[in-house]
Amino acid sequence: NKPNNKVKALTYNGLAELNRFEFDNFTLAAAYYDSSARLNIAADQLPQDYDARNLADSFGAYADLKFQVYEQDSLLWLGSLSEEAFDSVLKEIEAQKLAELERLREEQEQRRNTLVNVGSDNSNQQNNDSENGFLNVRNPILIAEASERFQAIWGVRPLVDNWRVNSLIINILVEDSTGAGSDTDAVGQASSTIDLNIDLSRIPFTPSDQDSVRDIVANLKYELGNLFFLQLDLPDSASYYFKKVVEERPNSRVVPITLYSLSELYAIQGG
Repeated sequence: NKPNNKVKALTYNGLAELNRFEFDNFTLAAAYYDSSARLNIAADQLPQDYDARNLADSFGAYADLKFQVYEQDSLLWLGSLSEEAFDSVLKEIEAQKLAELERLREEQEQRRNTLVNVGSDNSNQQNNDSENGFLNVRNPILIAEASERFQAIWGVRPLVDNWRVNSLIINILVEDSTGAGSDTDAVGQASSTIDLNIDLSRIPFTPSDQDSVRDIVANLKYELGNLFFLQLDLPDSASYYFKKVVEERPNSRVVPITLYSLSELYAIQGG
């Protein structure tokens, strides 16, 4: 039997709890809490300790902060590379972009080659207009069939302006990069075009810029510690991030408030 929304909500919540307490995967826990909360089950139908919405927000904030730390650490690593090593990484990124563009081109080719019978007899459907409602809104089967026909022709089109133009640009870039209808000079032109699409402006190359990034990372780790301390009630994780701030960036502006938070944490734990 197909589970009802209450069963789904409790299942998603249980999966979130497993990832939170057993697997220490807080990012996946956030996703499951969010899925549970989106079902909007009445509070009187759920356990008293059910709090998926607030937990989804808290663990979602954790996932966002962790990603920002990872991003800033990656930029700092790129900025510290030698010129030769940096060029090597840049070429690898360019190759990945070319491979992704080629994959998109192949998907578009497959969609073009898909044969769909869009001229089927709709007489029976027209006879049942009154039963199915305007545009068959009351008939989920007909809606699903229409969706499949649309996607077979147009694909999973992005919800953005000028998507047709963008797809044409992608096709031209990939054709140039693979040598179709062009010589090796075209490949070089495609590569240089992709180089322009790789944003290097955020990479900290100078010592002062790298110092600023380290301050950003220290602030983010303090926010992570604060999140574990005040919202998620995980004092050990909070202590870990607070200590990281003090050890890695002792002269940071956020160190005094970090030390104060640590003292509060120790006082609560009786240490």
